[in-house]
Amino acid sequence: MEKIERKHHTLRLWVRITMALIITSGIFLSLLGIYLGSVIKKPEENKKIYNSTINKNVVYKVYLFNNNFVDKNEMDPDQIYIADLVKNIKFNFMYTYSGTNKANLNYTYSITGKLYGENINRETGSNETIWEKSYPLIEESKKSIKNSSGFNITQNLDINYPKYQEEVNNFKKRFGMSLTTKLQVTMNINITGNYQGKNINKTDKIILNIPLGIQAFSITEDYQKQNNITLYDDSKTINVTYSIYTKSCIVIMIVSIILFTLTFKLIFNIKPKSKYTKTLNKILKTYDQIIVEVESPVKEKGYHVVLVKNFDEMIDLEEELRIPIIFYENIYKYRSIFTITYNDTIYKYILRNKR
Repeated sequence: MEKIERKHHTLRLWVRITMALIITSGIFLSLLGIYLGSVIKKPEENKKIYNSTINKNVVYKVYLFNNNFVDKNEMDPDQIYIADLVKNIKFNFMYTYSGTNKANLNYTYSITGKLYGENINRETGSNETIWEKSYPLIEESKKSIKNSSGFNITQNLDINYPKYQEEVNNFKKRFGMSLTTKLQVTMNINITGNYQGKNINKTDKIILNIPLGIQAFSITEDYQKQNNITLYDDSKTINVTYSIYTKSCIVIMIVSIILFTLTFKLIFNIKPKSKYTKTLNKILKTYDQIIVEVESPVKEKGYHVVLVKNFDEMIDLEEELRIPIIFYENIYKYRSIFTITYNDTIYKYILRNKR
């Protein structure tokens, strides 16, 4: 008798793919249904958790050379000053940061000056910058404060007005250009910090414009006196509402998971690694010359069925009757059936997967 190779009984590929798609779709759609059926609590609109107020101010005095035209040697802010009489200008920059809660804060500040020479474009009517020159007036200063509600910056600055006047006059003489010139003094402030995991970031400026190259001038300020930093609570919570719809989705998900567990081995064609498998493989390998494997079980109707206790007795019958042993494996129940049909009698031995 020819050697019979054992065939591995598996579900068709399209059947396994279909089963996998149905089960995974059930799990995915049920999870989606539970999520859509839940209630998402959005943060309260404009709920503030942190707020800070920033106040800015600059106080200055304009000091004059001794002269026969003005009685006093210093003048207050917001006045008109005669350029040739101005000796120097003393500024006091004040910056106050005040928060509603304590936080860890870092801040840096510096003061720079920049000369601007501008000319009017006759075609567009707009000012065009022809000349720029920068001056570091106060070097950058860095500070860190822990668990604090705020800080104050006070910085004095003395501007030598004739120095910049001379710079402008030299430029005009050298190039013979009629320009509108000014010295722009800028205090740059940068604030970083953290409150309850939220970042505090603020870049701020205090800008003063001092005209140059004219007979009389006034100082103009270009900044907001007060502004704010506000942090909001944007956290969200999800509450599941157990409606009939949500409960149905939960049931579908549970059933899908159970089905997946039960059919996992079939879908992925996994054979049990057990004593049953080892015994079956040993039988088929040892007696492959007298065993015939079939794809459907032997029909027992009309026959007298005799159950055989062990496989050795089936071997004895085969040797006595000289009839091959018919082998059929039930892959769903993991059991193998060996039969010998003789006249009206079927001798049957069942190898079961005992778990």
